[in-house]
Amino acid sequence: FTRAKGYHDDDQNIIGYAGLVTELTKKAKEQDVMKHKNQQLESLNKISKTISSKLKLDELVQEVTDITTQFVGAEFGAFFYNVKNEAGEFLTLYNLSGADKNSFAKFPIPRKTELFAPTYNGVETVISDDITKDNRYGKSAPHFGMPKGHLPVKSYLAVPVVSPGGEPIGSLLFGHKKIGVFNKDIIPLIEGIASQSAIAIENARLFTEKEVSESNFRMLAESIPQIVAIISQDGIPEYVNKRYTEYTGLSLDDAKAGKGRELVHPDDLEELIGNFEDALKNGNNFKHEFRFRRNDGVYKWHLTRMAPIKDSEDNIVKWVTATTDIDEHKKQEEKKDEFMGIASHELKTPLTSIKAYMQLIQRSTKNAEDDKLVHYVSKANDNIDKLEAIISDLLDISKIQSGKLEMSFSDFDFNTLVEEVYEGIQLTTYHHQIINEDKVDTVVNADRQRIEQVMVNFLSNAIKYSPDGGKITIRSKIKNDEFIEFSVTDEGIGISEDNLNFIFDKYFRVHTDNKEFSGVGIGLYISSEIIKRHSGKIWVESKEGEGSTFFFQIPIRGINE
Repeated sequence: FTRAKGYHDDDQNIIGYAGLVTELTKKAKEQDVMKHKNQQLESLNKISKTISSKLKLDELVQEVTDITTQFVGAEFGAFFYNVKNEAGEFLTLYNLSGADKNSFAKFPIPRKTELFAPTYNGVETVISDDITKDNRYGKSAPHFGMPKGHLPVKSYLAVPVVSPGGEPIGSLLFGHKKIGVFNKDIIPLIEGIASQSAIAIENARLFTEKEVSESNFRMLAESIPQIVAIISQDGIPEYVNKRYTEYTGLSLDDAKAGKGRELVHPDDLEELIGNFEDALKNGNNFKHEFRFRRNDGVYKWHLTRMAPIKDSEDNIVKWVTATTDIDEHKKQEEKKDEFMGIASHELKTPLTSIKAYMQLIQRSTKNAEDDKLVHYVSKANDNIDKLEAIISDLLDISKIQSGKLEMSFSDFDFNTLVEEVYEGIQLTTYHHQIINEDKVDTVVNADRQRIEQVMVNFLSNAIKYSPDGGKITIRSKIKNDEFIEFSVTDEGIGISEDNLNFIFDKYFRVHTDNKEFSGVGIGLYISSEIIKRHSGKIWVESKEGEGSTFFFQIPIRGINE
């Protein structure tokens, strides 16, 4: 760069020049370097955004191959990457840029030879001005170098693509027919792109697996006779299967608008919505029977089950529901319950007579010298009491099914009832210690006899399912000044996770590998119906082998206030 200044005489004539010459080659080179680096950074930023925007694995791999080939100035580039097939086996595929795929179709996938291994194993980047002069080149059979017909390669660059967890995902390979095309300064940049690509590929794999999973789910959902729906975290339908549309005549948009609720029988709607909203709020599984109107106006009984779908951090992201037509089963069950009710009534009369006669015999043998006779009569009376309790439960089932299980509400001291129940139960067992740990001093408006029935059932089950004895703990608590909560905790066999959802079902009985427990499986069902008629809730917390805690919660002031 030259600068010059002229000198003048008095008449303003130029008489000479003074000049300065500055060497700018170095500065120009530095500016070129800075410009090149800025261009590289801009390219890296563009590449990062492009890679991050792709979620389809095949599109992403091709995009990575194209932009990296252009970025390093290669004549052609290839991305050899691993994918898992349906059998769970890894296969190596490849994408090309700058060359026709047919150019490679006749050649086998490169193996982990001495030259390729460092990159394929995710160990190091390999760069060469002339790969044919590398001492690792041409050592492996059958080609001992590039196969005949292979694109000519002198400049060579191979970059491993490794997942954040250290798994080799694949390799980026670049070639050029000229010598010395790839500059070593580009290695950190291309390795950075490879790292970003690895993260993007992992995300694309997860997205692809999720798509496949959802596709398989929908294929299954469309082929089964149940009504299936996917519901958002806040309870809005996102998908309904073909069975829903066929049965209701409604579309997904209709379901989103809440029109499905209009098909629920008016007598069942309030309880169904209440249980549904409670499940959404508390994140628990939901199961409910209700009558659902078909598109021809006919109501049929259905059983719906809803379970949460959770992410890796155990957060609920969606819900899935499956609703089954149980109308025929319900009719058969009603016939069975009707028979049980009739049979129970018919059994009650002769049983009452037997009990009366046994009491007469017991009084007659009170002072008898035959101890065995006294013992036998006592045992007979005990078994009559058990049979009477079973018949009473069966009659309650009949009343529940016919809607005639009446409640008689009155005010009573809750703790007094608890004391009476646990003292009475304690007299029946010598192997269990019953402790009334937490007490409440409050008056409750409820059906005293029916609440006592539930308490007795809880305690009787605690004793039955703790065959080795142990401590049984009773707790009573007031919740939010509105509800009273009662619980019974035992140290028994517990309940498996598979059985927890069925424990309050009618006729359900707990079975273990080692022991068969007596009973017909209706006590907890009756208890749940009693609590429901108090506008309360009933539930259990248990782990197999670690005991159980049964709870119920009812309004303190009853349902009429």
